[in-house]
Amino acid sequence: MTRAKFRCYNITPAGTQTIDGKEVQGKNYAFSAVMVEKDVEGNVTGNKENAIFGMYTPAGSANMTVYNDAVQFEINKEYYLDFTPAN
Repeated sequence: MTRAKFRCYNITPAGTQTIDGKEVQGKNYAFSAVMVEKDVEGNVTGNKENAIFGMYTPAGSANMTVYNDAVQFEINKEYYLDFTPAN
């Protein structure tokens, strides 16, 4: 398994779909990898865990459209993204 840490930076409405006979409003979520935050002198500031994740996965983005009201991501909140082989 590979784990990355991402921050949700944007949520926009998606279209609607009929699921089980009910109209469901979708949401588009956009995420970017957390980054190492440094001051002008190059010292790491902010969240130390983000500095570690940012060192090993310095760039990345993920987008998904969700049609499930139980899924609620929040802007500026951080999430782990785990990659596990499917087979």
